[in-house]
Amino acid sequence: MKERLIKLYKKCFPEDGQAVAKYMFDTILSPENALIEYDGDIIISAVYLVDKTLYYKNSVVCMPYIVALGTDPDYRYKGYSKKLIIRCLEKLYKENLPFVALYPFNHAFYQKFGFFIASFDYKLSGKKVKCSIEDIKQIYQKFCSPLDYYIVRDDSFYDFVLGMLNLEQRSFCKVIDNDNLVGYTNGEESLPAEYKLAKEPGVMVRIVDAKAALSISNLTFDKKIMIKDELIKENNFCCKVDGGKVIKTCDYDVAIDIAHLGEIIFGKKTIDGKNVNTLNGYLADKY
Repeated sequence: MKERLIKLYKKCFPEDGQAVAKYMFDTILSPENALIEYDGDIIISAVYLVDKTLYYKNSVVCMPYIVALGTDPDYRYKGYSKKLIIRCLEKLYKENLPFVALYPFNHAFYQKFGFFIASFDYKLSGKKVKCSIEDIKQIYQKFCSPLDYYIVRDDSFYDFVLGMLNLEQRSFCKVIDNDNLVGYTNGEESLPAEYKLAKEPGVMVRIVDAKAALSISNLTFDKKIMIKDELIKENNFCCKVDGGKVIKTCDYDVAIDIAHLGEIIFGKKTIDGKNVNTLNGYLADKY
């Protein structure tokens, strides 16, 4: 099975090369965390759920990432990606998880499935100086300490990234400008030394279980809402929300779709749809 999945991965992501494909399946991808679509006994599409830990307003919850969603080129544009996304959502809903995330190849594609942009990427300029992984850990921890939400990283994550960088002959570097530490970069990811608003669309998040997501939000709404979710039928209900407690109702004041609800919970919009920035956060991981 593993060899068959690697073969599909290489067809879907030829830019990664043999060594990267093998490394991915030696580390974070496997048949055990895969969801697969078949044509007879032929594997034609697959996706992987990689567990991550989200810190959100003093709560720590599991927030899997959808990784390496790919379909054999001979079977594309037939709805297999949508099938796999729905299967991911159904599986995670049964596990009562509030959120799922991903780093998209195309933001507009995933917006069709209820994902919203929860994080924006950084671009840093300055002199790059090769540094140790301990330097990177310190910068990341300092950066995250005042935030309302971020990905909790452990040593296994850094080991994975270092292995990938070695394969691609890249390294972590501090970015220095006028003798000041600006942040770090590895060529693919850049992080400033201190939090600031960014502009480049980055990681997207989707609510899986609306009740679970509202529960950890601790939010109170001054209006009764009707939640609309085209992919997870259990998320379609009317309610009032008080301190994160969801009380179902028979009527509502305002209807909001699942992406809008996510933007509210992550401090991006009000119930009335106005853009705000009530929470500071950044989701750094790409896979």
